[in-house]
Amino acid sequence: MGEHAFAQVPVMAGRVTALLVPALAAPAANGRPPVLVDATLGRAGHARALLEACPGLLLIGIDADEAAIEHGRVLAAEYPGQVTLAHAFYDQIAAIVVVKRVCERHLARILSEYGEERFARRIAEAVAAERAREPVTTTLRLSAIVKDAIPAAARRTGGNPAKRTFQALRIEVNDELGALRRALPAALDLLSPGGRFVALAYHSLEDRLVKRELVARSADPAPPGLPVRADDVLPGTGPRFRLLTRGAERPDSEEVTGNPRAASARLRAAERIREAA
Repeated sequence: MGEHAFAQVPVMAGRVTALLVPALAAPAANGRPPVLVDATLGRAGHARALLEACPGLLLIGIDADEAAIEHGRVLAAEYPGQVTLAHAFYDQIAAIVVVKRVCERHLARILSEYGEERFARRIAEAVAAERAREPVTTTLRLSAIVKDAIPAAARRTGGNPAKRTFQALRIEVNDELGALRRALPAALDLLSPGGRFVALAYHSLEDRLVKRELVARSADPAPPGLPVRADDVLPGTGPRFRLLTRGAERPDSEEVTGNPRAASARLRAAERIREAA
């Protein structure tokens, strides 16, 4: 069965909906309709499920892919007045321009840190050697360089051997982790008490940032070892959030079988329980 058969199946849609509906379905204290921000709209599967589950919901859908925005436009036609779209476009040529300018040592660091590539140094050396002979101007050429730099035994498993390299370059060029570091506190600060936050991460670097932010906001600020909580000493100073998931939840085997792209997903969620002190 080809990948296209799974393209419109939203990952962990039932769990995402179950976590967000209690906050989105509750009447707002100010009388305004609930607002959902979907920062990775994709094919709008999650957005559609939540619009169906929460009549009157206002959706803000964000995606860098024009195809995703087209899916959003279809959704907007079905839910007039409820859907707002924001499009920020980039393409793969940006990754090549990194490759052209970055020094070998920095390229190795990017591949190791953002791609978790164990052959980062070998790949960086190979890219530098090829670049000295002639410019690397296509993604196909870069992919071939990466493949040749990785030992044959390591190429036999794990799919396309260049996928970690392209992931690392995309993250570097688009400052994806930096954007996530800035977006997480901004998104959490927007929530009112009772509002809920759900994040689906597709690689460990993203999940690590989400975990760190949620754990920090749900932890009791009282010094470790004290037999009392911060609220017991000074009411209103306890955690502002509570975790709705225990660790990172993963899709079950049945979902992965029906939708292989779900295999790398990690879901975390939290609810705001109080305003800032």
